[in-house]
Amino acid sequence: MAHVKLTETFYFSADAIESVQLFRQDGQPCVQVGLKNQNLCDFIFRGDEATEVWNNWTAYMEQVERERWCSAEDNRK
Repeated sequence: MAHVKLTETFYFSADAIESVQLFRQDGQPCVQVGLKNQNLCDFIFRGDEATEVWNNWTAYMEQVERERWCSAEDNRK
């Protein structure tokens, strides 16, 4: 599977990501990236970086969904 661009300099394997959660802490946006491998620590991004991660993650998920939908349409033909 592809690597997901989370920030301009931080890419991570999509297969290794279990969850991505957006929340607010101390009045600023935060994103927690949970990993499938329990031996690795989750990542937490704050502020503008969190917004960038969230936007990149949601864009990636929308792309995956579009590709899935197009593939399903191709299989029906």
